[in-house]
Amino acid sequence: MSDKNIGSRKVVYVDEVLLDVSEGVYEPDEDSFMLVDYLVRLLEDSNGSKLIVDVGTGCGIVAIVSAKRGARVLATDISFEAIKCAKENTNRLKLTNYIEFIITDLISPIRRFSRADLIVMNPPYLPVDDEYDEILKESHTWCGGATGVEISKKLVEQVFLKNIIKVDRVVLIISTLACYEKLIEYVKSQGLSVTIKGRKKLPFFEELLLIEISK
Repeated sequence: MSDKNIGSRKVVYVDEVLLDVSEGVYEPDEDSFMLVDYLVRLLEDSNGSKLIVDVGTGCGIVAIVSAKRGARVLATDISFEAIKCAKENTNRLKLTNYIEFIITDLISPIRRFSRADLIVMNPPYLPVDDEYDEILKESHTWCGGATGVEISKKLVEQVFLKNIIKVDRVVLIISTLACYEKLIEYVKSQGLSVTIKGRKKLPFFEELLLIEISK
């Protein structure tokens, strides 16, 4: 898995296909690839089709890899440009029968499906303090609020407290640059279970965590 430029195009190579990444859409990186690896293992070990909700789909990388393995996917993003980019990638790969796209804030107000097998998200997790530039704070692709876990906490609230979609598990990527302990504390305070299912070390003392949250 890698990303590169072809002429004026920004593309990412994953799962033997090239995906275009439009301007303003999050460019898949180690966090995206970590989530993809998890899903590949999960879907290859499971029997039958699954319904996966891919929150913050970006260019559609997670949705497309899942659909290629027979999963049905509901992919959401708050960004019109991201949904447009993901749809174009899906159309080109002839996977439109497997993926449905919705522009929305996380999973609210989706009530189209009463139940899903899994919700996944590679959320924006970079902490941004008030002293930073306003443009920096407005970047929806990687700004995770003051602690870096605000968006993750909001998803947990929508799933497990508001019960917008019934699901047993939510899987998130988080960085140790964020205050990830606050997320774990919050999850446990709601009577939920949290397990660190994977770790990936990055340069400059950063580590990515793959976290599973369940009832």
